[in-house]
Amino acid sequence: MSNLCVFFSSRGFEPAVLTDRLEVVLFNTRVDYQNHVRRILPEMSNAAGFYYSGTNRSYFYDSIASDNQIIRDNIKQLQDARQHLNKMREQIQSQSGAENEYVFNDETGQRKLDQSGALTYLDERARKIELEYQRMRSFYYEQNAAITIHEGTHQLAWQCGIHSRYFRNPKWLVEGLAVYFEAPEEGQWRQPGMVHLRKLKSFVESDRQAGRIGLAQLIVRDELFNPSGNPLAEDAYATGWALFYYLAQKKHERLFDYIYELSMKMESPDYNYSNAERLADFERYFGSIDAFERSWRADMARLYQTISH
Repeated sequence: MSNLCVFFSSRGFEPAVLTDRLEVVLFNTRVDYQNHVRRILPEMSNAAGFYYSGTNRSYFYDSIASDNQIIRDNIKQLQDARQHLNKMREQIQSQSGAENEYVFNDETGQRKLDQSGALTYLDERARKIELEYQRMRSFYYEQNAAITIHEGTHQLAWQCGIHSRYFRNPKWLVEGLAVYFEAPEEGQWRQPGMVHLRKLKSFVESDRQAGRIGLAQLIVRDELFNPSGNPLAEDAYATGWALFYYLAQKKHERLFDYIYELSMKMESPDYNYSNAERLADFERYFGSIDAFERSWRADMARLYQTISH
């Protein structure tokens, strides 16, 4: 997580030096994780991980642990499919005569193939199974990496003074920063600030809908990020990432001045940071909400078009 400190210090924002180690609680199974979390913060029991300021700890479970039933079931299905293909290949190879005909049924319909065609077909199916197996493993490795980095970013940002511990920081900024850092690619984490492909796609697709989250809403409505029974939470995280990413790319000096000002606010956590104050602070650094929103959305749409083509 030293990347976070380097990221800020290289831009003139000197994070506070850590005086103690960060504490993390890692559970081997989702069940153990949920049982514990229900005792300290029940609303987060269905999350894949979280940072809790009450204990100053991050909590995770290993999504690729050997006793995770979902993964075991998926792997078992793929292994069974592999074994089935191997048996079919052995059976076909044991039969002589190119005149033999083999019938296969798949998503494209029925196929009638000779021995050579049948073996080629089985090789193609085997490759698809292997790709699916690798995709599944990448998904769970990516989940482990993304959640760990996301919550670790929260924990470090509060400990190092990037976010004020005495002020209710805007949720879009807190979550936007964490998602900006998480962005793994094909199950691997390389560096902060990579394009988060899933978040970008989600943002652009929701942007085309009438019910999209507007910029002013994002700035003032922290409850949009509540993961418990909230249909807008996924869009909120995608929109928060898209905003932070755009600011970091296009207006990074103003962004870090803005973050610094918020980090210096020393009001109590119960201070009512009003909607009017939130909007005024944002506009003081980034200009008119309406004009900014048009440029921001257009730029992210262009980015998506470039990447998706």
